[in-house]
Amino acid sequence: MAFLTADVAQRRYEGLRTVLRENSLDAVVISGPEFFFFFTNYVLDVRTWERPIALVIPADGRPFALMHELSTHGVGMAIDSGRIWIDDVRFYAEHPRLTARVPQRPQFAHALRDMLAEHGLSRATLGFDTPPADLAVLQHIAPSLELRSAADQLIPLRWVKSDEELTLVRRAAEIADFGQECYRRNLAAGRFIQELDDHVVAEISAEACLRIPGEDLFVRIHSERGPESAAPHGGPRTGNRIQPGDGIVNILVAQLNGVTVENERTWFVGTPTQQQEHCYQTILEAQEAAIEQMVAGTPMCDVDAAAAAVATREGLGEHYLHRAGHGMGIAGHEWPEDIAFSTRALLAGEVYSAEPGLYVRGVGGFRHDDTVIVGDTAPEVVTHSSKDIGEQTVTA
Repeated sequence: MAFLTADVAQRRYEGLRTVLRENSLDAVVISGPEFFFFFTNYVLDVRTWERPIALVIPADGRPFALMHELSTHGVGMAIDSGRIWIDDVRFYAEHPRLTARVPQRPQFAHALRDMLAEHGLSRATLGFDTPPADLAVLQHIAPSLELRSAADQLIPLRWVKSDEELTLVRRAAEIADFGQECYRRNLAAGRFIQELDDHVVAEISAEACLRIPGEDLFVRIHSERGPESAAPHGGPRTGNRIQPGDGIVNILVAQLNGVTVENERTWFVGTPTQQQEHCYQTILEAQEAAIEQMVAGTPMCDVDAAAAAVATREGLGEHYLHRAGHGMGIAGHEWPEDIAFSTRALLAGEVYSAEPGLYVRGVGGFRHDDTVIVGDTAPEVVTHSSKDIGEQTVTA
């Protein structure tokens, strides 16, 4: 199994049409790249802020889309291969044409209005996922349309993953685990940290070409070293060399066929100090406590509370700056993003990161991140890279 199949499409469209009926909506207009992928299985090849798109999914009837001309051949090839779930697509141009004329970028809203009318939606009540400026133009030129935000109703459709998605999660996790092993082999004092990250990405890509040819893998690694790793997302890194005594936090994100996992680890170059070891073992215990809570029926906020309790007990509560996790799926960061506050019960089949973090100014950052599938009776941790402090320490 590679790309998601029509069975997943049917499940998603059935869920969407339930949302449309319950909210008295005739259709939804999708303009954001993530929901576009969710409902089409096609990764957009344009930035929607400058080259907008519109996917219209009626409560009754087939979906249709208005897209930028740069996507013409990509969509055509995806239709030929059966990878995309829609086939009624029209394109607009971003420059004047002398022949074979189509609507141009300034006419986007007018072209969308005309397509809605052709599909019997000229007086429809439309929900939308995100409100681009072109929808305001559409409302102005088609006052018989009613537009409402449907984002809050659409988001829950992405919480629980299908069996096919969970299979991709596990496969992506295997690749991420391979990446951490590559990192272990290549980590050394004196190496440029930016070059290390890029080198490991290249090794992962080469391995993926052998394991999963023809599939769509994106990998990103970002590492921070030494005291600078106390800033979770770092600063300027070019020319920054790994030094003996450094603690290092690496972020490894792998997206396979539109499904994303995270696998992050803390490393040491040379024997860690007593303070480093205390922080390391504390955040490891905090992460394990958070993972234990990732069972269906548990209030979501209990996940973060369990991790925070460990940090506080060990006298490190003031350094506990990173929540215990977030939802995952198409994007690395997805809903729910309010894991530390929400009392909603976790659902079996949801996917979360488990990544509480400690950040101590002048010392560094300490974080492990595993991707976890919420289970009925127990969590399923799909990333399996070592977290043993001995194995995470390389010779200086």
